[in-house]
Amino acid sequence: MSPHLDSEGIWREVLRRPATAKPRPALFLDRDGTINVEIGYLHEPAKAVLVPGAAAAIAAANRADWLVVVITNQGGVGRGYYGWEAFRDTQRRIEAMLADDAGAKVDMVLACPFHPEAPEPALRHKDHYARKPHPGMLFKAAADLPIDLARSIVAGDRASDLMAGRAAGCEQGVLVDSGFQAAERKAAEALAREGYRVRVAPDLSALTPGFGAAK
Repeated sequence: MSPHLDSEGIWREVLRRPATAKPRPALFLDRDGTINVEIGYLHEPAKAVLVPGAAAAIAAANRADWLVVVITNQGGVGRGYYGWEAFRDTQRRIEAMLADDAGAKVDMVLACPFHPEAPEPALRHKDHYARKPHPGMLFKAAADLPIDLARSIVAGDRASDLMAGRAAGCEQGVLVDSGFQAAERKAAEALAREGYRVRVAPDLSALTPGFGAAK
């Protein structure tokens, strides 16, 4: 079993810890379709390609003293398409590409393997609280790092990413385009009508000028 799996079976890996315990906002990022190009159950490092602007946005968050946390549903693990070793190797490749592109760093990675169609009963769950749109991964991150959820942003290519952020109390959600935009925009607009602050952007580069220093 991987040392990064917590007692509930969630990948929960802190890569960097801030020097102080001062609360600061986090940029919560979906992975596939947001940081890297969506190809469907990515699990081969060589096939990882960064979305343009993603590394620069993460680097901007780093400079502003925001924490950067990847929150990703990994139903491919639960469905038996690949294992945690393949996930780890692919994730390391993405992190290396971010660093090479813009010196960008990720502070924490969380991945939820639970899926309603998982063949293994231990990973079969139709509505696990850590699987987006539920906020479990965000709450786990806030338990491990000094995150001010109320000043945090969640960004992803699915409305379910924004729903997780809203449920965790994040300030706003940003929907980025990875090919699902028509259907996901409609769902995001419904969130906006319910009072949640929602932005729609072509990619993460829209966030780059907006990071203020953490207070």
